[in-house]
Formats: sequence, structure tokens, C-alpha cells
Amino acid sequence: MEIVNWFFDLFSTEEFSELFTIFILSIFKFGFGLFAAVVLDANIEHRIFVNLLGGLIGILKYTFFSAIIKHYYLKIRYRYSKPVKFTKWNRGIITFKKRFGIIGIALISPIIITIPIGIVLMLQITNKKWKIILFMFLSCILWAMIFFSLFHFFGFAVKF
Repeated sequence: MEIVNWFFDLFSTEEFSELFTIFILSIFKFGFGLFAAVVLDANIEHRIFVNLLGGLIGILKYTFFSAIIKHYYLKIRYRYSKPVKFTKWNRGIITFKKRFGIIGIALISPIIITIPIGIVLMLQITNKKWKIILFMFLSCILWAMIFFSLFHFFGFAVKF
């Protein structure tokens, strides 16, 4: 019963607008959502939950949306077969894949690059969507743990 009360308390408080801001920022750029979650004065459990929920919704949305875009892009691009050229971009992707793989891309995506760009890069390496979703969500959890532990244990907070 306590979980049900906690969940309804999430939507019945005055801090709903702050939590909604964290949620929207986490969908588009997880790092901004983390920063907003640390800065805003909402309940810490609510902030962590909303931040991770926004990240998960963003990952799911971009994984399936990027696959559709990639499908139609490749269909249009390779309508007339041309010889494949190895560009610097292709070599860079192959080098990064050999060194770090999808785990490396998943680790840098939420903070350094955006989730949509990371998912597009991962879709170029693998077509297994469950793997992409799993590694990206685990990476979001890791970054959230790092940010919130820095905030909680060391008191790093930005106040306006």
C-alpha cells in the first residue's frame, strides 16, 4: 500500500511541474535531465524515478523510431547500386566498434552524446533492439547513480 501512496503522491504534489521538466529533459537529453534533477527541489526518490523513466521512454522511442528511419534511408540510398566507398566516417565507426563496441557507445551516450545519436550508432553495429535498450538503460542507471551519489554524499548542488 505504501508503494501505491508513493506513486499517487508523485502526481498530487506541487512539485509536479518540476518533475515534468525533469521527465521531458530526460527524454531528449539525459544529461540535462540529470542536471535538472539535482538542481530542482523535489523529493529525491521522485526525481530519480522520473529521471530514469524519462530516459527509458526516450530509449524506447528512439530505438524503434531510428530503426524505421534507417530502413527507409537505406531503401532510398541504395535504390541504384553503387560501389561502397570507405570514408573516414565508416573507418571511424569500425575502429570504435572494434575498440569499445556497443557497451562503449552506451556508456558515453547519455552524457557526452545524446541518446538518439548513440542509438543510431548502435543500430549501425547491431540490429538486436533488446541489446540496445538493455545497455542504454543500464548506462542511464549508472550515470544516475553517479550524479545522485555525488549530490547526496558530497553535497554537490547548484542553487539559484
